[in-house]
Amino acid sequence: MRVFGLAQLIGDWVHEHSADMPPRLGFPNGFTFRLIGFHYLMVRPRGILLPPLATEDSGFAPKQAGNDTDPQLLSSKSVPSSEELFLEWLMHLAAAGSGSTRYWANLHDPLDPGPLRDDMQWGVLDPVSGRNLTQFR
Repeated sequence: MRVFGLAQLIGDWVHEHSADMPPRLGFPNGFTFRLIGFHYLMVRPRGILLPPLATEDSGFAPKQAGNDTDPQLLSSKSVPSSEELFLEWLMHLAAAGSGSTRYWANLHDPLDPGPLRDDMQWGVLDPVSGRNLTQFR
């Protein structure tokens, strides 16, 4: 439920700031910002909350209900609220947008650094098509 709550808070935030960040000028839309939020939960420094998305050839087996053998995933008792996750995400987003920092979000391979090209600083991959959803590079 916290992931759903985070997605709702991100959507509300995008809607509230839509006049300042119009997609027609190259800013991410609500879907793209939510993907960035899901990616954050996969790379969160204080503990991973989501596993990578499975692909047919990845060999990744989704975690079975009741199986707590994955040491990197936090137990539900130690997970912050959706509001706390949203604030963490905003700080993560602000850090990613400062200076010459690169940001690459691939939900199938969260640690993928993306192509090391000077002309591509940001990338958010559509989890189905694999297409880069960011128009700003």
